[in-house]
Amino acid sequence: MNSTLNPPVPVVICTYTRLAHLRQTIDALLNNALAGITPVFVFSDAASAGDEEAVGQLRAYLSGVSGFGRLTVVARERNLGMVGNCIGGLEEVLAGYGRAIFMEDDIVTAPGFLTYMNQAMNLYQSDARIFSVSGYCPPLRMPGGYGHDAFLLRRFNAWGCGIWQDRHVTVREVTTQDYDKLEADRKSVRDFAAGGGRDMLAMLKQVADGRLEAYDVQCMYTQFRRDQYSVYPVESLVKNIGLDGSGVHSPVTRRFDVELSQKMQFCLPERLLVDEKLVRLHRQFRNGGSLPGRIAGKLQGMLKLRLTRS
Repeated sequence: MNSTLNPPVPVVICTYTRLAHLRQTIDALLNNALAGITPVFVFSDAASAGDEEAVGQLRAYLSGVSGFGRLTVVARERNLGMVGNCIGGLEEVLAGYGRAIFMEDDIVTAPGFLTYMNQAMNLYQSDARIFSVSGYCPPLRMPGGYGHDAFLLRRFNAWGCGIWQDRHVTVREVTTQDYDKLEADRKSVRDFAAGGGRDMLAMLKQVADGRLEAYDVQCMYTQFRRDQYSVYPVESLVKNIGLDGSGVHSPVTRRFDVELSQKMQFCLPERLLVDEKLVRLHRQFRNGGSLPGRIAGKLQGMLKLRLTRS
């Protein structure tokens, strides 16, 4: 059952003023095998004071884009902010299509990205264990002998991800009571961090306290509570070019840099099982990798928690 969906899964792109990033995102997506039959929705947030010219230039560029199955540009009339524009746009498309591939304007995709996403979303739609499909894979050194082109992780990733309406509606706000209940249960804390990395706990605390708006963290918590997973490719089909200081929550770093896969065909089993070796490799990457790095990561996490409690 390796066929793609017909019709293809629609793509949602949210953007504001980063025209140079958006051009790369659009150009890469147009180079995908299924671009010519894929509906693409771009949600362009309205300008805050001082950004009128940049937003106008970006919208002028979008008016000349062609090559997708259909391109719909939603030009917001008032500024909604990142969360309102992005998640609002995702919800609009999910309401009409029941599924969507979501990305921001700093996501460059490999030529096989849409093929993989459609294939995986078709195959795993009825699998209640699967929450989402990620196009990104961190720079992990995969063990020899792993025979599939995808694996399972507990950590949600929004850098080019596919989600279904029935999964999205289970995502809810994380309250301080939610966090306190989790933190009070040592096993839950251990399992939550083991599933995707210690940094998730610090981010969850920030979200619960209202100091961070992060849909991906809410999704991580939802997956944990519902015992669900995200499907990851073994070779990344996405790279994030926004880790250059231009993003809202994105520090300058090259830690997540990857070489894009050139695969155009994918071996996906009808039922993916959790591979503990891959879970451990991912956890080591998120926690710092080497032993000194892991120690530094642990100390950093402890410091963050102390700061958030003060």
